[in-house]
Amino acid sequence: MKTLYFVRHGETDSNAAGVTMGQKDVPLNARGLAQARETAEWLRRYPIGRLVSSDLCRAMDTAAALGAALGLTVEPDPRLRELSFGIFEGRHIADCEKEHPETVARWRAGEFDFAPPGGETRRSLMDRTRAALEDLAAAADEHIAVFAHGGTLNA
Repeated sequence: MKTLYFVRHGETDSNAAGVTMGQKDVPLNARGLAQARETAEWLRRYPIGRLVSSDLCRAMDTAAALGAALGLTVEPDPRLRELSFGIFEGRHIADCEKEHPETVARWRAGEFDFAPPGGETRRSLMDRTRAALEDLAAAADEHIAVFAHGGTLNA
């Protein structure tokens, strides 16, 4: 039976500070690296034969810990990236709300076909995530660990 193990990346300084990252390539902090090692230690008991990750370093580095433990190479897949937040990336939402209150309100409302300027719609995120997961579901591998982001996993 096919089993997919979904893992959200470890902590970054941006996570800890409440800053949106979106598709900014932000590395794990010390706590995130420790979380990656702990996750790898826990997952190594399962017969995982393939590792697929968002190509952003915070997810790739989380996956790399399990790859080292299992002797597997991590396969990057940009379709597993976080939602692109456009003009909100790298900023606190409270600051964005002061400058763009209507845009933030629409984004918070969860409209599937709305994107902040320069960003991506939730529908687009869902479509590309679905395509990646359909490919993984069709693959011959029985046990696959998938490393991604909160938005991607929610999609």
